[in-house]
Amino acid sequence: MTIAVDLGTTGIRCLWQQGAELRGKQFSTLYAMLPEEQVTIKLLDKSHAKYAICEGQVITWGEAGLEVAHQLGYQAQFVLPEGKLPYTNPVARQLISVFVDAVVPVASKAGRLCTLTGISRLQGKNVGREQSFISQLLQIKGYELEIISPGLALGLAELGDHSLTGATLSLGTTHAVFSLMLHGRELITIHLKRGANWIDEQIAMATDSYRWNTQGARHLDIVSMKNWREDYGRSLLQANNEREQHLIDRYRDYLRTIVNRLTEDLKGQRIDPRVQRESIPLVISGGVANIKGFLPLLENLLTKQRLPIRFEQFRLVSYNPWTLARGCLIHAELNSAVSNMGQSHAA
Repeated sequence: MTIAVDLGTTGIRCLWQQGAELRGKQFSTLYAMLPEEQVTIKLLDKSHAKYAICEGQVITWGEAGLEVAHQLGYQAQFVLPEGKLPYTNPVARQLISVFVDAVVPVASKAGRLCTLTGISRLQGKNVGREQSFISQLLQIKGYELEIISPGLALGLAELGDHSLTGATLSLGTTHAVFSLMLHGRELITIHLKRGANWIDEQIAMATDSYRWNTQGARHLDIVSMKNWREDYGRSLLQANNEREQHLIDRYRDYLRTIVNRLTEDLKGQRIDPRVQRESIPLVISGGVANIKGFLPLLENLLTKQRLPIRFEQFRLVSYNPWTLARGCLIHAELNSAVSNMGQSHAA
């Protein structure tokens, strides 16, 4: 049994095939820090929320706990901001252990392959410790870890009709990832520090949307802005009021930042001639793109740039939170099949 794990900014999803059945589990990867007060404990207990008390603070997670936190005016926090492992945050690291244990099944046999995505920035001086941390969590369950980028996972899931050749743009909550692929092999990966939460923060600031917690501290009401944006049924191509214009302007700023950074980084890359001389598809996915008018805005910005690659089409796939996990499972199954063939030949 091989498995796939998408360890994302807002949720962890695990997908595996058991016999003829495709099975999956998911869990939110958000948490909140609350003051250790009687009213807080009572609300959490009444909501049957999961929580732990540590040094005068209450740490809560899961849907019920986060709802209580929102009622009390406290914001949810990311365990993986910008796809980074929280090397200096012991609370977040402990929660990752809890989340992994909650969704990953025990392997049917030790040494099974687990392909994981979502950790998009395993680099720098702490890379060995970070990868070791995740690897140890999965080894306890009986798996050997292999990490791929969200862009490659998206390509494996969506570029099958193009011989797994093309480009992908995976748009996440705190960051985006661009990948260039040739027959299933990732040639270039570019990490972009701009996510959907930036749009929500900017709209909250522009509209003076704030909340106050039980201790009187004020913070931006990002949750309400996120909910409004996700429920927005109109197009980004026309605004009816000032608030809608803020949304359209921030989307344009968001996409302009991504396109400019992408253009700058691609110009410094050596592109495989087999990709450069052909027009390729660009597949875009992410909850932030699930809004009318998004694709025309992005396409307009990209076609104005002098990129070293040509796109024959811009394809926005319907957002499905399981897409990256599906791509990871394809990767795991392919690698497992190749490994089994090698063992058969060796025998």
